[in-house]
Amino acid sequence: MALFGSKKKTATAARKVAAKGDTTLDRNIGSKILRPRITEKAMRVAEKNVYVFEIAQKATKTDVRDAIRTLYGVNPVAIRTTTRVAHEAAKRGRKIHVAGIKKAYVQLKEGDTITAA
Repeated sequence: MALFGSKKKTATAARKVAAKGDTTLDRNIGSKILRPRITEKAMRVAEKNVYVFEIAQKATKTDVRDAIRTLYGVNPVAIRTTTRVAHEAAKRGRKIHVAGIKKAYVQLKEGDTITAA
């Protein structure tokens, strides 16, 4: 019985760390923000200092905050996320697949701006 005890403890400890969500090894800031959304609605809210980005499905608000700080050098005041679920729709009598996306609305303080190049 003692032959397997030490290895089992190390494997269990590694699983516990992974289960807690230790993402320091896994975090890649550049892959969290996919692209800025340039739409009419995004332009309207940009006047209020809110910018819209498409983000990865598994990205959290903390990931988005860190990515905005790293990529653009500004500190967000608030971040709101929303998800559009993938669904089937009808177009010209045919069924099409509409892909789902996740968006982040990033609000900055007055005076801060983000330039989409």
